Amino acid sequence: MKRKSGWLLLTVACMVFLLGMALFAIPAQAQTFAYVTNIFANTVSVIDTASNTVVATVAALGNGPLAVAITPDGTRAYVTGGPVSVIDTASNTVVATAGDPNAYGVAITPDGTRAYVTDFLSTSVTVIETANNTIIAEVEVGGHNLGVAITPDGTHAYVANGGTGSVSVIETATNTVTAEVPVGVEPKGVAITSDGTRAYVANGVSDSVSVIDTASNTVVAIRVGDRYGEQYRGCYSSGWKWSQLGGHHPGNWPTQRQRSVQEGRLASLYDSAEIQEPR
Repeated sequence: MKRKSGWLLLTVACMVFLLGMALFAIPAQAQTFAYVTNIFANTVSVIDTASNTVVATVAALGNGPLAVAITPDGTRAYVTGGPVSVIDTASNTVVATAGDPNAYGVAITPDGTRAYVTDFLSTSVTVIETANNTIIAEVEVGGHNLGVAITPDGTHAYVANGGTGSVSVIETATNTVTAEVPVGVEPKGVAITSDGTRAYVANGVSDSVSVIDTASNTVVAIRVGDRYGEQYRGCYSSGWKWSQLGGHHPGNWPTQRQRSVQEGRLASLYDSAEIQEPR
C-alpha cells in the first residue's frame, strides 16, 4: 500500500497531473453540475456551475480519485483512483464499485453502454458494462497504460501506454487491439477531435505532442515544453524516486549512470526525425 501511495504522489508531483482534466459538466434537473476529483482528500466535489458553489462532496473509494467520466444521460459518474467508484448523480452517493484497485483513466462510449478503464500497474484495459457494472473484457495493451479516449462514433478506444511509448487502438465491437502506434516517451493524456479524424497524445517526458491520423494511424509529432525534459531532472535533484525511463521499479533510486542514459535517450529522441517543429 505504501508503494501505491508513493506512486500516486509521484504521478501528481512529477507528471504535473491537472485536476482540471477531471472536470465534466452534466445536465440534471435543469441545472448543470461539474464533478471534480480531489486526490488527497479522497473525495469528489460537485459544483453548481450557475453559482460556482460546492453543493455536495462525495467520499470516493480507493487510494484517491484521479479521473472522472460522466455517462451521456448524466445519471452516473465513473471515478478512478482505486476500484472504479460509480456515483449516482441524483443522490450523489456511490452505488457500485468495479474494476481493480489501480484504475487510472476512464472513458465512456457515446451510447453509454461501456466504460473503458486503464490500469497504470498492468498491461490491460478493463471494459465495464454500465448496465450492471460488471467486467465484460480485459484487453491486453502496452504497459503502464494511462489516458484513454473513445472516438465520437464509438468504434475505437485510444489508450496511451506510458511504459512502451505507444498508443493501442482498440476496436470496441470486438475488444481487440487493431493497431499499436509508436509515439513519444511516456505518453499520458489522449484526446480525440470532435470529427474523430485526429487523436492528440501528450508525451510527458519527450516534451512533445503526437498527432495521430485515425484513418491511417500515422503520426506527426509536435515539440512543446522544455527541451530534454528539464522538469524531470528537477525531480531527481529534489529527491523524487523516478522510475519510468530506465524501467526500474517504483521506489528504487536511479543511479547517476541510469540518469545519464535516460537523459541521453531524450536527447537522441529530439535529434531524430521523429520530432518536428510545429508549423
